[in-house]
Amino acid sequence: MLATNSFEQGLVRLSNKATLVVFGIVNFILLPLALINRFTIPVLLLSSLLLPLIFYLNKKGKHSHARHFLLILLYGIMLLISLIRGLDSGILFLSIPTILLAHIFFYRTRSSYIHLTVLVLLILFVLAMSSLQEPLQPYPPHVLTVVYPIYLLIAITLTSIFADFFYSLARQYQKELLKLNSTQTKLLSIISHDLKSPLNSLLGVLSLVNNKLLSQQEFYQLTGKLERQATLLNATLNNLLLWSLSQMQGIKPRPESLSLQTLIPEVIGLLKPLALQKGVSLSHELSPGLTAWADYQHLHLVLRNLISNAIKFTPAGGSISIGCW
Repeated sequence: MLATNSFEQGLVRLSNKATLVVFGIVNFILLPLALINRFTIPVLLLSSLLLPLIFYLNKKGKHSHARHFLLILLYGIMLLISLIRGLDSGILFLSIPTILLAHIFFYRTRSSYIHLTVLVLLILFVLAMSSLQEPLQPYPPHVLTVVYPIYLLIAITLTSIFADFFYSLARQYQKELLKLNSTQTKLLSIISHDLKSPLNSLLGVLSLVNNKLLSQQEFYQLTGKLERQATLLNATLNNLLLWSLSQMQGIKPRPESLSLQTLIPEVIGLLKPLALQKGVSLSHELSPGLTAWADYQHLHLVLRNLISNAIKFTPAGGSISIGCW
């Protein structure tokens, strides 16, 4: 899930950067031309009025709509400039980064194949029209020496954005992999530390029973200790499960109104055997009618950890009081 989120965020940044490049460079070229040539005005309006909508759609979380819209606008810009200015303008250089955008935006989905098909048909149509008729307003030869390299620059710039996209994505994946490895190391450390002691106690008693080294009376005397060890083991496993899932974003909080007069005594009852084993007394004082707006499992986990640590670091014969007013 972490990787999926990073990829989606990368696609949003990619679409915004591509929009900014096309919007900035195309408008930079067409604005002065629109002042002296009416044929340029439709392309300028298409770029100036519609491209900013992509930023708006991304801001509103409609990322898929923004990507479709960007590709459609690129098709429109290529078609209009090809019909007005002809292929000598070099506008079809944009077809290469547009193909890459369609492929990355909708990788291995039906939308990807649809966009690629539309783009191929568009290119074939432009090539056919250019062979059948002259453009409406071809560039003069001296202007071509400027315009042609500019569209080539747009294509190169967009392609460099793709390279930056994959580089940033690779670095993000590397960071997340290191984070997951760190989580795994912490998990193994907790397992070896917090589970080893109760498991050893259980295995030791079971070994004595199997080897008939314990009398029935002695076994009954140990059942209380076994129950406390099993309770502690179960609480530790629950803590580990919730913690590992939260680290991997596998659970989401579901807050609700919780009665603290029910929840806190429940947690205390779970950990009381551990406190009695150490000779620590547990008590609580709660005002009536207290509630908390929280996720049950998360709050239960937090309280268990707090009280467990309090028991762990309270000397034998000490006392722990939980109060809430």
